Amino acid sequence: MRQIGRDLHACLIGQTPVILNIASGRYQLVRGPTRDHLTALLAMKPSVEDIAALVRAGLLDPATMDAECAAAPVAPTCSHLDLIKFRHGWLLAPVALVALSIAVIQVRRDALRTILDRVEEGAGKPRLTLPIFSEAMVAAAFQLVRQFLPLDNHCLARSIAISRMLRRFGHQATLVIGIQLPIAAHCWVQCEDRLMADRVDRIAAFEPILAR
Repeated sequence: MRQIGRDLHACLIGQTPVILNIASGRYQLVRGPTRDHLTALLAMKPSVEDIAALVRAGLLDPATMDAECAAAPVAPTCSHLDLIKFRHGWLLAPVALVALSIAVIQVRRDALRTILDRVEEGAGKPRLTLPIFSEAMVAAAFQLVRQFLPLDNHCLARSIAISRMLRRFGHQATLVIGIQLPIAAHCWVQCEDRLMADRVDRIAAFEPILAR
């Protein structure tokens, strides 16, 4: 995965390059000669011709060539859902419900770029030295809320709420957007290789295109 412009993120699924435009919130499959140029860039083997063609097509900001590529998130190996104990979530369930409700409103109201900017700002804030609530407690709280308020089509809102709560309680959380072909997207949260609200087999079907 790679940021190729201020609002453009891209990844390769096999040999198919896909672009996410966070300004419009839309995904795009690249076809024709441009596909080969973008594939070369994402494979870290671009020629001068590839770069020039992508700049002319408006798909590459030259400034991003000097920026460090964002590291892809660690591949998840386990999930808190497999070990969850609901009794651990009762204390935080009301907080999770409020956080989720706020995130749902923001996702409906705001552009994806605005939402992700807020996520990035939150990631940069100082954290507690010692987490006051465990990852497992946060995962259990959101799974409890999910039993009473199923929002399976709101993975972005749920992930925003989970990442905010984890960071507030001193954990290092990564929000990831992934895609699969034909175009379908999913958003999840992980702490290193541990998934918070998804199982490993579900996430394995998606290629990360953006991580915050």
